[in-house]
Amino acid sequence: MRFHSPTTQFRRTATLDTDIGGVPVRKGDKIYMSYAAANRDPEVFDNPHVFDTTRENARKHLAFGTGPHECLGARLARLELAALLREILEQIPDIRISGEVKRLRSIWFDAIVQLPGTYTDSDATQQLSG
Repeated sequence: MRFHSPTTQFRRTATLDTDIGGVPVRKGDKIYMSYAAANRDPEVFDNPHVFDTTRENARKHLAFGTGPHECLGARLARLELAALLREILEQIPDIRISGEVKRLRSIWFDAIVQLPGTYTDSDATQQLSG
């Protein structure tokens, strides 16, 4: 979720005068938020451009937003993703990517639309597509 957040950017409107990182922001100003940049912040994540599933602070990502703007479905999404990955690894332990990963072309969302894979079952090597 940190490496490729489903939402890539968002915009908010400041409701009061403040500053963000020393930059003055006035009430009514539009603020652009980049989840990709936040989730690769070197002040938060060591080696931020490295995919590492063993990070101690892996849950600090902002893929689902934060605070009052956290996605209402975040808990369900986490449960579903964990169940999906657990089931795939139990049923197809040797699954591997076998071709080009195609991503959704969007300025707002990041998603995989095609991820070809292969695995070996007891009968033969199977091709996954779609």
